[in-house]
Amino acid sequence: MYTFVLVLHILACLFLIMSILFQAGKGAGLSNIFGGGGGGVESIFGTKTNVFLSRVTTLCATIFILSCIGLAMMSAHRKISLMESASEVQEEDFQQQPEGQQSIPAK
Repeated sequence: MYTFVLVLHILACLFLIMSILFQAGKGAGLSNIFGGGGGGVESIFGTKTNVFLSRVTTLCATIFILSCIGLAMMSAHRKISLMESASEVQEEDFQQQPEGQQSIPAK
């Protein structure tokens, strides 16, 4: 599950970068390179390019944020489970020592 969310996160990141770069800003975006640039709204992608790219950007940003939250929660859960398993191993080691001996920490 973690790998799936990580791959989804990377893909959302890449599509978000591309959709932002294709948008026309105050000057001219990369979408104008492919046929626009005359000051009009039309480009090679069609007349509704700005609306489409805006929706794609919103969708990619939403997926990106949700995957960030999901990865953070999964990482925290992994860290807690690793700490619990490490403490169980330490308890088992402590219980296996003979009563007369004390463990001396290595320096």
